[in-house]
Amino acid sequence: MSRVVFLCNFLHISLIIQLFNYKSIIKFSLTLHYQDINLIEANLVIKSQFKSTTQEIVLLCLTLGACLAIIPFIFFRFLAGEWFNVIFDTILSCSFLMLGIYIFKTHNVKIARILLVILSVMALFLTLSLNALDSIAWTYPTLLALFFTVKPNIAVKLCGVCILISVIILYPALDVFSLSIYLVTIIITCVFVYIFADNSAKQEALLIELSRRDPLTGKRNRRAFEDGLDHVVDERRENAHSSLIILDIDNFKAINDQYGHAIGDQVLIKLSNLICCHLRECDYFYRIGGEEFAIILHNTNSENSLNIAENIRELIENSELVRQQVVTISLGLALYRKNENKEKWFRRADDALYKAKSSGRNQLCIAE
Repeated sequence: MSRVVFLCNFLHISLIIQLFNYKSIIKFSLTLHYQDINLIEANLVIKSQFKSTTQEIVLLCLTLGACLAIIPFIFFRFLAGEWFNVIFDTILSCSFLMLGIYIFKTHNVKIARILLVILSVMALFLTLSLNALDSIAWTYPTLLALFFTVKPNIAVKLCGVCILISVIILYPALDVFSLSIYLVTIIITCVFVYIFADNSAKQEALLIELSRRDPLTGKRNRRAFEDGLDHVVDERRENAHSSLIILDIDNFKAINDQYGHAIGDQVLIKLSNLICCHLRECDYFYRIGGEEFAIILHNTNSENSLNIAENIRELIENSELVRQQVVTISLGLALYRKNENKEKWFRRADDALYKAKSSGRNQLCIAE
């Protein structure tokens, strides 16, 4: 029996090593493919739109896969006359099937993750208690599934608890040598999978962050701006203390035509850095277009918002962004109104900017 257990564990370890090597190849390929930050941004825009669907697919694969994997054993146990195990496996298979249906119908990924973890862990412990030697191999796919279900840091803690309890359950049924092999191999498996999952999570976080940054200025881009507006609308419906500033560089095309696009790019970079240095930590600066920028001011009233916007206008006017030429900006300011959606809020600020530019530029206009 110990040889069978050892062979099973060896196969699982080999599978994880190959998976880890395959991950390295994928990471290298992604590094080559996403050298251009614009490609990263385009990829993540698409990915974010289907993120919830992808999570649902992963959970559906886990639940339905578990359901289908148990069905053959129901048949085998039925032929062997193991009626209690037949009933147990049938209930377990139906439970995974019902959870899959729940995910498909409700799309509630958060609740589904919790239910899947609880169901998987309970199924593992009950299976080990009923058929210790015959069910020991189920420990590996169960612990692997945890890393696909929850965050790596949470999964590794759950694995630690599961390993400890499984050792307690298996101790009477295995000799010391077999139990030692099981303990060492299951720990190695979890370590490899944790490294794999943690690297994947960090890589995804890096790609998401890159997708939210403007490649020229390094500041937050339009995607991040949309998320910022959503955050304000969600958080401030009952207590409106935020303001939106839309600003545009006056006659920027003339600067590009006279000095070239390289100088124009430097103007965008210098202006972005200059404004960011004079904002509070709670405020956020975005490049939302060619020479158009936005600022979301948090926890500020109308008077403070007006002073901040006017100070920014004067700051740019008095700074030498281009040698021997004054660069100015026009600004539109809109205070957030209670229960206002982001489209209307942005439109009011943009209309105020248009009014400022139509009135002679280098001005600040407040939205109605």
